[in-house]
Amino acid sequence: MAYEYLQFLNPILDPILNPLLGMSPFWVIFIISVGISLIITIIYKLVTDQNLMKTLKTDMKKMQKEMKEMKQQPEKIASHQKILMKKNMEYMKHSMKPTLITMLPVLLLVGWLATHIAFAPIVPGQTFTATLDFVPGMTGDVELTADGLQIIGDTMKTIENDKVKFELKGEKEGVYILEFEHNNDIYEKKVRITKKQLYEQPTKTIKKSDLKMITLDNAVLRPFGDNFNIAGWHPGWLSTYIILSFISSILIRKFMRVY
Repeated sequence: MAYEYLQFLNPILDPILNPLLGMSPFWVIFIISVGISLIITIIYKLVTDQNLMKTLKTDMKKMQKEMKEMKQQPEKIASHQKILMKKNMEYMKHSMKPTLITMLPVLLLVGWLATHIAFAPIVPGQTFTATLDFVPGMTGDVELTADGLQIIGDTMKTIENDKVKFELKGEKEGVYILEFEHNNDIYEKKVRITKKQLYEQPTKTIKKSDLKMITLDNAVLRPFGDNFNIAGWHPGWLSTYIILSFISSILIRKFMRVY
């Protein structure tokens, strides 16, 4: 999963944004999505020639209206389409500069959300699983060592259908190390047990190894709660962010009269 590669960005934003984690996930996403929309809109307004953008937008709307009235004049419609396309390309060209400027801060903030709000934490007393996915055809036993955690069942298990699954539980908050030994190779995976909205990335990819990945079963976080759904669809952090960003962007641009 790509989220694990975004963790190197966290030291930049954690001191600023971690206090938000005391709020519900929905409000964290709401504040950041509105903040991103506001930053983008301000930069867009400062960088672009708003008089030119307004003129281009007005001209395009006028031409679209005229084209609707030219149903029986295909030659004029074609001529208008060429001009309309040219104006649209010019509008997009001027919009590209602020987009490039805001790309990095947007990626930083969305990356922070992905590594803090995508999953629910593993809380004290909760039973959780660690699943190891091996390359096809791999056999043998895997032994688990987990200091400070209770291993439910056997500490050594045999690979079946390229997988091994362990159940564990932790009573105290903290960050623990899971050590898996297979064919004299040792693989580690961190797990965080906490009541706060914090977690280690559930999936760890292993490269150039018999083991492909280690996955913890952190539940996918639902910002609107487990009972909220739209025809069976439970919006996740990303869809919630996109919806809130779209709405806030429209409202902010309208309020600031940005074209």
